[in-house]
Amino acid sequence: MGLKKVKINYIAVSHETLKSPYEDAFKEIFLNENSDSGETLNKYRFFLGTILSNTNNDNPEEKEEDINERVLVYLPLSCEFTADFKNNDIEIDEEYIIKLPKETNPKLAVCAFMAAPRLYTSLFIKGKCIEKEKVLILNAATSYGYLACQLAHSVGCRVFAEVKSIEEYKFLQSIESTFGGTIIQSSNENYVEVIKQATFCLGVDCIIDLYPSHTPKEKKDILESLAPGGRWVTIDFDLQLDPPDSKALFFKNATVAFCFEEAYEFYGTEFGKLKTMMEEILERLQEGKIKVFIENKYSSIKAFEDTKGNEIKFGSPIIVIDPIDE
Repeated sequence: MGLKKVKINYIAVSHETLKSPYEDAFKEIFLNENSDSGETLNKYRFFLGTILSNTNNDNPEEKEEDINERVLVYLPLSCEFTADFKNNDIEIDEEYIIKLPKETNPKLAVCAFMAAPRLYTSLFIKGKCIEKEKVLILNAATSYGYLACQLAHSVGCRVFAEVKSIEEYKFLQSIESTFGGTIIQSSNENYVEVIKQATFCLGVDCIIDLYPSHTPKEKKDILESLAPGGRWVTIDFDLQLDPPDSKALFFKNATVAFCFEEAYEFYGTEFGKLKTMMEEILERLQEGKIKVFIENKYSSIKAFEDTKGNEIKFGSPIIVIDPIDE
C-alpha cells in the first residue's frame, strides 16, 4: 500500500461528537499519541477530499490517474497519519481511502459514510435483521435513527419507528416515503400496545435502541415489545438487567447485544469489515435506496464546537463542516 496526500474538502460529524457518553470512559484512547495531529483529527475522522499526490507507489501510471480524484477518507483511531492544518492536507495510507462513486453528491456521501459503521453493526452484525422481520427503531428521529429505518426497509423489514415529541413525529412523517413504516409518538400513545396490536401480541424480531440511558419503565416496555427469540441491540453501556427483567429476557429466549462500533478501531481488528460497510452504504445512496438530509452546516470546526451541542435538532445531528478552518 502506498501513501496518498489528500486535500480535505468536507468533514462529516455528529453532535454526539460533542456529547458522546463514551468519551469520558475512553478519554485516553481517543488521543492518538502516535500522530502529530493532536485531538482534533482523532475526534473528526470522516472526510471527503481530493488526492493531491501519491508517494511510495511503484506504479507511475496509477500515480497520474489518481490525481484530483475525489475520495472519502476514514481515520481509525489506531492508524498513523500526518496532517498539515494550514493547508488542510492529510497524508495517509491508501488502505483508509475509498473512491467516491461517480454522480454521487459528495456531502451526502460523506454523511452516509460516517453513519455506516453504527448502522451496519446494529442492524446486521448484532441485530441479524433479514427480510420480512419486524424491526422497532427507538429514538428514530436522530440521524442514525432515520437512516436505520431506511436501511432496514431496504432489505425488506417491516419498520416501526418510535419518537417522543410532536416535532420528531412530523419530521419522520415528512420522510415516511423513504421507509414506509409505522411511526409511533410514545409521548402520545404507548408503543408497546401498538406493537402488540400489529404483531398479534408476538412482538418484534429486533429492537434497535438508540437511547443512551433507560429508566426501569423503559426497560420493561422494551422487553414487552420483544418477540420470543428476539434481539435487543442497545448503545447504553450502563444497561443493567436485574430480575424480573432478566427473567423476562430468559423466558423469551431473547438476547441483548451492545453496539459499540468503535471497538473495531480500539482493538485494531476487522478493518476490512468496516470498509465493506462503508462501500455498501455508498452503493445504496447512489441507487436511491437511502436518503440523507443535512440541515446544520458550519463554516469551521471552531464554529461547531462553540455550539457545545446546544443546537441539536431531530434528524440533523449529521452535519458537514465546510471548509476546515483553523
